[in-house]
Amino acid sequence: MHNIFAYCSNDPVNKEDKNGYFGIKSSINKLNHAFLYVYIFVISRMYVTQQRIDNKILGYIGKAFNKGTSSTYSNYTKQATKNPNSMEVVLGKYNQGGVSYTKVAEQRGATNFQLDKWDNVVKNVGEKNIWNINEAFIKQQASAGKTFILSHDPTQATGYFAKEVNLLKDMGYSFIKEGSVWRALK
Repeated sequence: MHNIFAYCSNDPVNKEDKNGYFGIKSSINKLNHAFLYVYIFVISRMYVTQQRIDNKILGYIGKAFNKGTSSTYSNYTKQATKNPNSMEVVLGKYNQGGVSYTKVAEQRGATNFQLDKWDNVVKNVGEKNIWNINEAFIKQQASAGKTFILSHDPTQATGYFAKEVNLLKDMGYSFIKEGSVWRALK
């Protein structure tokens, strides 16, 4: 049996074939759409593949120079964690107004963060990446359920201490003064 309306894609009311091309135009449009979909798919796959390649290359570069990898930050975080078994963490300035967070931590028997051989660490990870180590430390301590104590006024924080205070705020903490220190509350 033959389809007598094949010339108009089986729609003789809405379609006509004035030039006698028998539906070639609609077939070409369908092919164009198919090619467009294939083209978009191929380009998107190429982009995703390129992103993966770029990320791998960056990872290899990071490992080669020991910069910017999460395992590097994690290793330095472990090295910098003093008294890791305490359930209290002291953050603050190294020495401001005669008060040092390391001394407060020592007096309280608390965990603190102190990178030994600072210059070597900066050389290995780069000055811009030092904060990533501090951030990893704070997140590790928070995930362990530890209490945060600040040796200095968080409203007057500067430098890395200001970044620590802001990270704690972003994590939902607020601060209250308790004697000579400030306690972070969630």
